[in-house]
Amino acid sequence: MTKLSQHAAVVNATKTHFGDRFVPGQDVKEYATKEDKRAIARSVAEAMLSGEVELSDAAIAKYGESAESLTSKYVVGMVTNWFNKSKELNGGTRYEAKNPGSRAGTGDAQIREMRLLRKQLIEVGNQEGVQRVNAAIADRLAEITVTTAKTIEINADELPAALRDLVG
Repeated sequence: MTKLSQHAAVVNATKTHFGDRFVPGQDVKEYATKEDKRAIARSVAEAMLSGEVELSDAAIAKYGESAESLTSKYVVGMVTNWFNKSKELNGGTRYEAKNPGSRAGTGDAQIREMRLLRKQLIEVGNQEGVQRVNAAIADRLAEITVTTAKTIEINADELPAALRDLVG
């Protein structure tokens, strides 16, 4: 049996939940209530636990003790994500993040600690310290970006002769 993707499961559950009230081409967030979203999430969570919808072993171990736990800790956020990103559910618009780059550096211990220090300095009103920390965060983000940038290998022999001079 082929499992449904999480995206397909959310779209199907949304269409099933709303039935005739589902309006293709209209953003579902315009008429979906919190209760609607919760019911859709519950339906998807139950399908995940029954094996009809994809769910990683790690997610099962972390959230899968019950449908209620899975729904509240994982699936509600996933439904929100697909309400935003799925063109079938968001009125056909391209999703754009509200705060692009706001998660930059979250995996870096130095940046995490500097952000905590900045928060503390803001609370005590130390503006000079905040500026110094902001500069250090910006420097560290630039450093991380350079070291984690992906290098693309291009085989110049496979390019047309007219474009080979463009390969660095």
